Amino acid sequence: EDRKLINDILKARDGYMPELAKFLKLVANKKTEEAKDFLLGNLPITRLRYVNAINAQKQHLTTSMKEAGEHARKTYTNARIVVLVLAGCALALAAMLAVLVTRSITRPVDFALRIANRVAAGDLTSNIQVRGKDEVSQLLVALKNMDNNLSGVVAGGRQGAQTVANASEEIDQ
Repeated sequence: EDRKLINDILKARDGYMPELAKFLKLVANKKTEEAKDFLLGNLPITRLRYVNAINAQKQHLTTSMKEAGEHARKTYTNARIVVLVLAGCALALAAMLAVLVTRSITRPVDFALRIANRVAAGDLTSNIQVRGKDEVSQLLVALKNMDNNLSGVVAGGRQGAQTVANASEEIDQ
């Protein structure tokens, strides 16, 4: 439609400019009566066509600008919604990752704490299985070694007590 409106302007101008040139020539040659008749005749009609073609283009451009503005506003609104949704998804993903990382740390620490509490309570029968090589796994290895060593000490103490008991029995006889 832009091309058609521009062609209409050019066509109207091509009709008006020669008429205007004729009028100006009549005025320059001081042919006032002919110029007056020409001014009241065809010149206003061609001028009006030219002005109307320009006004139609102006109206079309105004409408197009309003439509482009509305389109830009809708695009902005949609982009804003997309950004907010993506930000919300990123926050949710970050929260889930935070929970997973926290659990991956706290579960093994909680397991090590329960074993340490059992050993502290005198239960040396824990079956400690270690997976991994991180700090918590190293702590579990240390707890396992401590549990085994304490079991050996207790077994050695029992054996020593049994030896003393046997020796004591022999002395009594």
